[in-house]
Amino acid sequence: MSTSSLLADVGAGTPPIEAFLDEAVQRRVDGVVVAAVDVPDRMLEPLLTSGAQVVTVGSPRHGTSTDVVSSDDERIAADAVAYLHSRGHRNLGIISGPVRVAPGSARLDGYRQALRDHGLRPFYLRGVFTSAGGLCGRRSVGVDQAVRVDARVVNVLSSSVSGDLVVVGAGIVGASVAYHAARAGAAVTLVDAGRPGGGVTADSFAWVGASGVRKGPAAGLRATATAEYHRLGAELPGLPVTWSGSLSWTGQDSAPDAGPGQTIVDAATVAALEPALRRPPEWAVWAPGDGAVDSVGVAERLVAAARAHGARVHLDARVTAVRRDAAGRIAGVETAAGLLSGATVVLAAGVATAALGASLGVRVPVEPSPSPLFRLRAPAGLVRTVVNTEDFDLRQVAADRLIAAADSPERTLAAVRSTFHGAGGVELLSTRLGARPMPADGEPIVGPVAEVPGLYLAVMHSAVTLAAAVGRLVARELVDGTVESALSGCRPDRF
Repeated sequence: MSTSSLLADVGAGTPPIEAFLDEAVQRRVDGVVVAAVDVPDRMLEPLLTSGAQVVTVGSPRHGTSTDVVSSDDERIAADAVAYLHSRGHRNLGIISGPVRVAPGSARLDGYRQALRDHGLRPFYLRGVFTSAGGLCGRRSVGVDQAVRVDARVVNVLSSSVSGDLVVVGAGIVGASVAYHAARAGAAVTLVDAGRPGGGVTADSFAWVGASGVRKGPAAGLRATATAEYHRLGAELPGLPVTWSGSLSWTGQDSAPDAGPGQTIVDAATVAALEPALRRPPEWAVWAPGDGAVDSVGVAERLVAAARAHGARVHLDARVTAVRRDAAGRIAGVETAAGLLSGATVVLAAGVATAALGASLGVRVPVEPSPSPLFRLRAPAGLVRTVVNTEDFDLRQVAADRLIAAADSPERTLAAVRSTFHGAGGVELLSTRLGARPMPADGEPIVGPVAEVPGLYLAVMHSAVTLAAAVGRLVARELVDGTVESALSGCRPDRF
């Protein structure tokens, strides 16, 4: 006897559920397993009338006669409270899920009763059964603030993260999120209007450094940049990263204090590090741990690795809208080729993130910031490190190629020729003007959007520097359900 199966993703809302159930009736299926908690009884009546066997996963249904596979959600919640209490925890909160469905209400009942039994005060928030909904709930009850003091956050009652994740943007940040989430086991769809790294990622100078004095909400995140790229390089051998170190100097007479990972070096040391310099400065800041990446090459490797872990990749497919279901939850994204369903959507689309957010009534305070990048023909080995001066940021990217980040191609060309021996024949090959996504306060915007369950933002300046770290942390939040303290200063609700 041969059998066949139909599988339907009903996470996008009621119309797809009805369409699937209607098709099941038309095909005269022998049986249906319903594993969605919010399917109304009325929708099952045509199936039952047709003679099909129906099994529901969850709590018993009072309006229909179906077989049920269920768990004792009330007992599970009570046991979880008892376990945490036995381990010495006393301030116990719960994100219960929607109380209109049985799992949410049963868990809340078990939680409340168990806290009464132990003489504790209940502290709960009603959420939705999505990853971003859970993250928003945790932040609302103060988890982000708690982890700054105590990183031992216990997570027992969270539902499994919705497996269908859509990442909008295959630049280096979106590619990193897609790779890390797919590697962690999520069902990932990555969509981009162009090619991997084809947007502002391609216009980045791509200096990766964790050295120096760091301030601001993302200081801890930036401090991990080089370590995260070393980790990523171990996972993806051959990743195009060059660890050359960086040299920085200005025209000031006295050197600044060295920050973490930095050393103040004299002219002789500078000359040894950069032999082609005409006039080595009296001092320079040497950061031996710094490096640079081929940003497009890294994005391409991340996308290929995400695909190898099962991600579906849609390139040259512009997202025209982000869709919500009848309950206001994220349902996926619309493209010219149709709807790409997903219960969670990560917007990592650079400056386009603002417009996509605005279509949902969400303000994303990001503006385009000009990013000039010049490509130069130069002798092999002219520049050996990442060089940062008042005139330019400069590094060698191939035997006969330099790239420079500066304001004027003419002034940059003149400065390079006057700074290095053997640079008289250096030529300007091309000029690109990218548009970096610059948040209003200069800090990354990373995290769930409370007013749109299922929406998650990942947009920032220094995207290349932070991509390896941010991709891993965002994947942990969305796949594992953690709340990452390193991202606590980057949340969208700070605006």
